[in-house]
Amino acid sequence: MSVAGVGVIRFWGFSPAVDLLEDLAAIGCAVDSAADEDPLRLLMVCPGDVRHVLQTLAGASSRRVGSGADVRPFEACVFEKEPETLARHALLLAVALDFELPRRERAELLLELWANSLLREKTASYLATKARQLSRAVSEEEGLLAPLIDVSALKMKDRDRLEEIFRSWAEDVEFDVVRLRDERLRNFYKARYEHRASVLDWDYTWELMPIASIVHKIHFREWRMTGVLFEVRDSAYTAPNRTMASYAYGRQKGSSVQRRGFWCDIANGPFAAMGVTCDDERLTAKKSDRHTKSSNDIAYYVMLQWLTAIENGTRFQLKQEDIHDFEYGASVNGGGAFMKGFLTPNSKLDGVVEEVDGHADEADVVDVEEEARAHAIKAKVCAAKLEKLPKFKLKLLCGDWLDVVRKPRHQHAFDALTLGTHVAYLCADKRVNQLLKERAAICVETAKFLVELRGENRKEYGTKLHACALSLGWTARESGEADGIKSACFRYCFDANVAKAHLERIKDAPPAEPLQLMGPEVAEDETAAGSPALDGEGRPTGTEAVAADDVGLGCLQIAAEQNDERTTQDSTPDIVAQSEPVILPGGQVMGTSQAELSAIGNGGKICAITGLPAKYKDPVTGLPYANLDAYKELRKRHPDPKKPLPSDEKEEASEVPEFQERLRPILTGGMGRRVNKACS
Repeated sequence: MSVAGVGVIRFWGFSPAVDLLEDLAAIGCAVDSAADEDPLRLLMVCPGDVRHVLQTLAGASSRRVGSGADVRPFEACVFEKEPETLARHALLLAVALDFELPRRERAELLLELWANSLLREKTASYLATKARQLSRAVSEEEGLLAPLIDVSALKMKDRDRLEEIFRSWAEDVEFDVVRLRDERLRNFYKARYEHRASVLDWDYTWELMPIASIVHKIHFREWRMTGVLFEVRDSAYTAPNRTMASYAYGRQKGSSVQRRGFWCDIANGPFAAMGVTCDDERLTAKKSDRHTKSSNDIAYYVMLQWLTAIENGTRFQLKQEDIHDFEYGASVNGGGAFMKGFLTPNSKLDGVVEEVDGHADEADVVDVEEEARAHAIKAKVCAAKLEKLPKFKLKLLCGDWLDVVRKPRHQHAFDALTLGTHVAYLCADKRVNQLLKERAAICVETAKFLVELRGENRKEYGTKLHACALSLGWTARESGEADGIKSACFRYCFDANVAKAHLERIKDAPPAEPLQLMGPEVAEDETAAGSPALDGEGRPTGTEAVAADDVGLGCLQIAAEQNDERTTQDSTPDIVAQSEPVILPGGQVMGTSQAELSAIGNGGKICAITGLPAKYKDPVTGLPYANLDAYKELRKRHPDPKKPLPSDEKEEASEVPEFQERLRPILTGGMGRRVNKACS
């Protein structure tokens, strides 16, 4: 299953935002400070962006204003493999909490930095300013953002890398995003590059339109072609979005190198994160079977709703007469009521200078004094609003996932857990349960909005993902069949006692029989006698499918370790193809033991035989393999040409004609026919 377009590094998620405090309240956990004052710890594994944090923070502010009681402090722990993604987390949070700017301008800046590969010059200048503030907050713990961003869990090399990334966002740092993105597109489309408009039209019509018709075809096409999604009318987008610059491992002239480039998503888009759903049905309504608003308008509304709730604890509501005029960028498009109060930081000062143009010296003095006075007032207002926010902290985690699992301070420490699509393979690792408290809420992202994958692949992915989650003892919160096309994320409830009993029951159960991998010819009485239930294609269903179908684990490795894959000088990393499961002599199915299931968490390559993470490399074929059984299977399929054949194989070769055919030289042409005739 190839997902090359999703990129090595994810800068956005593929599911709507989740209010984790609301999820905890739904499973009976106390979220009010009156019931418990201990902080809640929320672990987000590779979410791609800061949407869950903003949604949770907005929900906490609204809950505090609505109930009149304080909510419990919470610590949002975000784990990302790449420091570039962590840096974007800090940036987007800093922009959202920049109360010196009007909410509408903050919303537009957030969307622009979030999804566009090209920025306005004004936005690039603002980005450089924010980068300097974040650099001081991380390295010197100075500024208004320092108390909100916790880097204590990062190693010194990761902190230094974060500081380097912030410095690389300066306006004088070169980043030719147009050329680098075009290289990615050429490698992605290959021979279809000249016809990429037709390719994206197919993806939109058959994959995205049925599940997200609110996304307009023009927006999807413009983003796929140029990388610009949120565009304000009459604005020039010429500056590169330097936050999308990242490093990927690769090989160049036989040496392992890191290459700086554009390695994020170029095929699926950031629509799912906030541009697909909203709670105002008036914005998703249809007329004549067509939406009256687009995904850009939905994203703008959702962003304004987050910022309003964070700042005031109230909902952002549109009057009925404003629905027609509401659209992304309306505040700078001459949109009537939306123009009121929307001023860039220097708009008022420009007017003052223009009025006193006849007295240039006095104008300069007034300009400097007024600007300093205005800046001091805005800083005080911003600090006061930050103090009124619910108590929270963004804790950054980076590096190897195994380090997070092994650290004692993370054992049984988290109240909620979210898993991104590309790390959903962790559902096959029972060590995840060790990170959760006695009762916890879990949200696992599906592949619903990965338009690179066809519908049947996304549905199968969801089925196997749900089966792996059930195998860990997680309880589904939603009844019905888990459908990877209908649901953008699966939600579960973790109970330590239930999970422990379930794992003990699996441990004491007899080993899986080879019957589980048989086809539809399995008799009905055998299924009724205690064998796992089979679906219409003869595959096991439910939790038994995890132990029986190793392809499921391979499916859950969808782009999981692209960071460890290798790139060439002009290409992106390729994903290792998964092989079919192998049934060894005696009926053992390779890769189905609990020990091997728990080994999914390491960062190795994928075994060419079992689909499990590989620790070794075959010296004959160069293929990776996981264990001794896989090595033996490789030798059966690919004998070592340097070693002589055993005597029993030689005798068998004299009797089996097919073996003789394999030993004959395969040549073409007249000389080849003579050689083959001589060999016969």
